[in-house]
Amino acid sequence: MHSTTLHTAILLTLFTTILSLGTSDASAQVRRRPNVLLVVTDDQRQGMLHSMPATRSLARGGRTFSRAFVATPLCCPSRATMMTGLYTHNHGVHTNGSGRRLDQRLTVQRHLNDAGYATALVGKFLNGFPIERDPLHFDRWAMMEGHAGYFNTRVNIDGRVQRARSY
Repeated sequence: MHSTTLHTAILLTLFTTILSLGTSDASAQVRRRPNVLLVVTDDQRQGMLHSMPATRSLARGGRTFSRAFVATPLCCPSRATMMTGLYTHNHGVHTNGSGRRLDQRLTVQRHLNDAGYATALVGKFLNGFPIERDPLHFDRWAMMEGHAGYFNTRVNIDGRVQRARSY
């Protein structure tokens, strides 16, 4: 098995296992695949989650990782690491402007999509990723331009690029 395929298979197996740990009925676990939801917030200082009650409520029914660390403090390389499970030097996205370098075949969204999951993206994708280009392996998306700001920016909603007054 190719090392990238093996790495992705291990990543998906680990991710699915972690998400299913809370299921008490083993037969229900076999019949039903878990939902996968990844929420990433940018520019949050420690302790700010208290001001986001809707986001906090999402965590109550799932798993949270209170001692998680990022591989890099830069936004785009960190997102690429989350999407692939690879360190920056392995996925090639080294700067905030190099998101278009990510090999989309290595992403978890590709493997989830291939497995029949419905996939969606809302918000920022990868800095430097062209807003006119539809993100691969997502069924639906509302993607904002990578690092253009939160006011009067362009968004791509399911393939239609338009200008949004505010985020």
